[in-house]
Amino acid sequence: MLSENVSEFLGQLGKIAEDHFNECYVEEQENGPILLMSSPSPFEEDEEIAYSVQIEDGKNGFVLLQYLIMPFAHIPEEKLDELGKAICYIDPTLSYGNFVLVKEGKLLLFRQSAIVPDDMDEMTAIQYSARSLFLMERTVFETGNMLYGLLNGQVTLEEIKSASAAQ
Repeated sequence: MLSENVSEFLGQLGKIAEDHFNECYVEEQENGPILLMSSPSPFEEDEEIAYSVQIEDGKNGFVLLQYLIMPFAHIPEEKLDELGKAICYIDPTLSYGNFVLVKEGKLLLFRQSAIVPDDMDEMTAIQYSARSLFLMERTVFETGNMLYGLLNGQVTLEEIKSASAAQ
């Protein structure tokens, strides 16, 4: 049962992914264990992108797998509203995951979740999770250049709107 072996599951997922990430470790938090990872940002020199994976027991024979990637932090206050509009144009074009702007924290998240049977084979769940993270990463990297350009004044909101409408 995945819900009974959360730390072990996350640790094994971390071992599979550790060659891809700078840091990869399981941390015990108030809501249970969480796998935390980081890798160099393809957008900002000397910055990292944070990743996390959590499992929540649905107590009904299913578990919720939650995946997060944080491509941007420390977003300038004056760019928050414009970035929020940009993700409203981008999100409907995505086939996997969605962006979430956390204005209070001045950061942008990309999230995906899945409900799977609690008795799913652990190796199948690990493979599914690794594939999910890499699909999410591809989406973040493809759309992130536009968003990074918006944050740095190299791309306009209108250009993002037009590019999104063309998809």
